[in-house]
Amino acid sequence: MVSDMAADLRAKQASAERATDLALPPRLRAILEAEYPRFSDAEMARRRAAIGNLIPDALFVQHINHVPLARRLAAPAEVAWGGGSSIAAAVAALQRRGARADRVGVIGPMTFEPRRL
Repeated sequence: MVSDMAADLRAKQASAERATDLALPPRLRAILEAEYPRFSDAEMARRRAAIGNLIPDALFVQHINHVPLARRLAAPAEVAWGGGSSIAAAVAALQRRGARADRVGVIGPMTFEPRRL
């Protein structure tokens, strides 16, 4: 098991080294070398302003071990573990906040058919 993990780490490091050999323009190089590629603070502010006060920022993460990283990447959104069902957690939060059934939106890929409540 440990040897498998070490081999996986070596493969990831080799892949990262190959990526740094790419001939990229400076603006793309900066994205590649960033700790976590993400939108700038200015772009996130622009996006939040575009949706105004339509929704409070909230993110429900299905796997509890993903919560710490999600909190770093999705700041300043409210990030929480979704428990047994992130959909059920989101529905409960919407109900607590008084959301109307015809006024709920989702940003990002989400298929609802297998997750009916």
